[in-house]
Amino acid sequence: MPNLQIATFNLKSDLLCLGAHAWAKRRELILRMLRELNADITGVQELTPRMRSDLSRELTDCTLVGRGRCRNFLNEHADIVVRNGLRVLSESTFWLSKKPDRVSSLIAPRYPLSWIFPRICTTAEVTLPEGQRIRVFNTHLDVLSEGLRRWQLTFICRRISQYQESDPLPTLLMGDFNASPKARSIQSLENGYGFPGVRLRCITADTDGGTYHHFHGGEGIRRLDYIFASEEFSLIDAQVIRSCYDGRYPSDHYPLLALLKLST
Repeated sequence: MPNLQIATFNLKSDLLCLGAHAWAKRRELILRMLRELNADITGVQELTPRMRSDLSRELTDCTLVGRGRCRNFLNEHADIVVRNGLRVLSESTFWLSKKPDRVSSLIAPRYPLSWIFPRICTTAEVTLPEGQRIRVFNTHLDVLSEGLRRWQLTFICRRISQYQESDPLPTLLMGDFNASPKARSIQSLENGYGFPGVRLRCITADTDGGTYHHFHGGEGIRRLDYIFASEEFSLIDAQVIRSCYDGRYPSDHYPLLALLKLST
């Protein structure tokens, strides 16, 4: 079974990103970074409709799947970008709320507390060129509340468990979790928050430095971005990609890139 390149990358929303970091001035940097990553599957966060339109038009060798989190001007996607040659069999977006299948038209989520924005998770079932199927989840968790992040990951693990009960597949979970590696929300993922069939390990745990750098570069301020994988995946290599172009950074996050081998 050939190796898989998996990445997660917070692109920095263009909603409030102005001046030198406006989307128009970063678009080509983002596209260059995504092409250089050359990942088979990439989870992206903070992708607005305008940004999504640009990426869909320019990344002709990829398919973007996912829905926006709300209907108003605060709309963002947590899409999964799948390279051509891999086939998307199914995809869906669910809301981390009491009404997971209903698009939010509100600024705040419905449950449990209103912390600024609705939060979503995108999932896709993907067939690899060799015929093996995998399931991928990509999300962006709450920025303020550790308790809410635990609730959101509990919700995601419950959904993973439901999928595994009906159709067990090798599983990847990635995204911007807005939490440090020692946070309870992250540590609890190792046992799938107690849900049957959910056994995930952080395959990027040993990568050095942070992933969030606020456009300052360097080793990064904090580790916020993760890739978790089920036991069918073995890690070959993982790294934080700290590339900049003429002193400019594509985003305020670095992408994470992992090279995995999937057992047959």
